[in-house]
Amino acid sequence: MHSIFIVDDHPVIRLAVRMLLENQNYKIVGESDNGVDAMQMIRESNPDLVIDIF
Repeated sequence: MHSIFIVDDHPVIRLAVRMLLENQNYKIVGESDNGVDAMQMIRESNPDLVIDIF
């Protein structure tokens, strides 16, 4: 299963992307509303893919 990290400043967009991906059996390892926090969280979670919707 591929792991994905989502970055977007709109909570509704993050939720929609999360729901779409989870329905396709992707594992969401984290999400953030800004790039600074996202960088630290991405280092810790080591996802296969980062979706940055900014």
